[in-house]
Amino acid sequence: MGRYDGQWKTYRRLRLAHRIASWGFLPFLFLLEILHQMEVPISVLVVAAYLLVSAVASFRFYFFRCPRCKRFFAMTWRYAPMPFQRECLHCGLKKFSNGE
Repeated sequence: MGRYDGQWKTYRRLRLAHRIASWGFLPFLFLLEILHQMEVPISVLVVAAYLLVSAVASFRFYFFRCPRCKRFFAMTWRYAPMPFQRECLHCGLKKFSNGE
């Protein structure tokens, strides 16, 4: 076990939640259309709940902190969040490494 394994496990969970929230939009629209055809009045609440969950998942993923320097892993004051960043923009820690 490396010293950053727990943080990288959290990163993987956040990344998966972000992907599900992002790619789940099309199946969600299909479900929403079915609810709309059934004339279910709760569809507005379902949309609001989905958007809230999606926003929280994305926010937590983009603002993940580097295990070594505790600063944002893929974002600085100059750069927007970069989800495909391979190393910390501040200290250079490679993604999923244990600090060697």
